Amino acid sequence: MILYILYNADLLEITGDEEKEDALGYVDNAALVAIGADFEETTKRIKRMMMEENGGLQWSRDHNSNFEISKSIVMHVLKKTQPDPQREDKRIPLDRPELIVEGKTYREVSSFKYLGVRIDNKLGWTEQAQVSNASATKWIMQFKRLTRPTTGVSSKLMRQLYLSVAIPKLTYGADIWFTPPHKQTGATNNSGSVGLLNILQKTQRLATISIVGALRSTPSDLLDAHSGVLPMELMLWKSCHQALVRLLTLPKSHPLHKTIQKAKTLPPNKHLSPIDQLLEIFKLHGKTIETIDKLAAEVALEI
Repeated sequence: MILYILYNADLLEITGDEEKEDALGYVDNAALVAIGADFEETTKRIKRMMMEENGGLQWSRDHNSNFEISKSIVMHVLKKTQPDPQREDKRIPLDRPELIVEGKTYREVSSFKYLGVRIDNKLGWTEQAQVSNASATKWIMQFKRLTRPTTGVSSKLMRQLYLSVAIPKLTYGADIWFTPPHKQTGATNNSGSVGLLNILQKTQRLATISIVGALRSTPSDLLDAHSGVLPMELMLWKSCHQALVRLLTLPKSHPLHKTIQKAKTLPPNKHLSPIDQLLEIFKLHGKTIETIDKLAAEVALEI
């Protein structure tokens, strides 16, 4: 990991405008981000970062690490649409220019996976939720093959498999793509990922029926209690809360420390990010959370 940090350092420093350009990298995964008034501006910024002196292409040549164009993609992110000239009752995405670098056209996609999280061009996280649910369901169906009445594994082992394999796959990145259902001030209905929660509850029901060995008509709350697992709503609330607390207790040396502290003290009025939504839901705006130093904790235990 240390060698990768040294190797990729120059590639992550090719940005010019810190407010509208950014470069992200983890091991061999790199992404360039550009913000602009329209897609023409963002495309020009990405192209400049790649082609200018000491840019991405220069780094590629100096490090003998050629970019594979067939694996490189570009995604234009915007929720705004425009009227369809052929149909008055329909709206279509805004026009998107092609990204051409040294005569090669980068393939445009509507979504892509970065560090295990699938990002779509509307930042709705619907695809990521579907992928997480499909991955967990696949593992649960494999577990069910092990739970035979006579020769199958015990319910205790089935529960352990579910909690250690399926749940991490289901809740990975949940603080980004899942908004815990909550009731806003003055509202009568819950806000958040209500529909998605119903789908995930059905997924957990497949597992709990196998763990307990109950009838399909058994109520879900009874299945959760007898199988010893949290209801899906509480499971996701716990996952989101733990992720938020980890972010709020990051040391000052961490790259995300300033971003998290700014979100905690200066919440935006609109266009809330996933972090802003969780801070609002768990009422942690302006709250101070103690950061326990690992070394100090170890010394205290020895004393």
